[in-house]
Amino acid sequence: MLVILPISFEHKSDASPKRIARRLDGELIQKRPSANVMANSKFIKKYKTQSVFYGYRSGEDRFSVFYHEAGKRDTGSLGFYGRLEKDGKGTRITGHFRKPVSAYIFGAVWVLVTFLFSLIALSLDNTGACVCGAVLLLLGVFILFFDKGKKKAIRAFIETL
Repeated sequence: MLVILPISFEHKSDASPKRIARRLDGELIQKRPSANVMANSKFIKKYKTQSVFYGYRSGEDRFSVFYHEAGKRDTGSLGFYGRLEKDGKGTRITGHFRKPVSAYIFGAVWVLVTFLFSLIALSLDNTGACVCGAVLLLLGVFILFFDKGKKKAIRAFIETL
């Protein structure tokens, strides 16, 4: 499924917010996704043969969860950005699934460049190049925003909290 717009998610748990926060600290590999290629490469090499959940907590009630699949180079992929809220005796986990901001910026630049390429080719009466530009635009958006089933894995992880 394509995840271009953020997708909201809500889950209720019987555990307290502090208990869920401790479980997140214990079960997640503490890593903030970054645009630093070297840091991402070290992480991928370290967990090349393992599928792991990683992420971070910021403050007492905010957290992020990402999923790394074994054998993949997927550090800039879909993540869950959530919040813990006390709800009676339990906790309500709310948040949304989305790509990192850098993916949206790169996607906007990709759409702009390929659209301009197609527009220039069309103005030069070169329909073949125009069609190629449109195919590149659609293919790039599909590759950039396809989630590869990560949403299901992250959702299942959050539901176990």
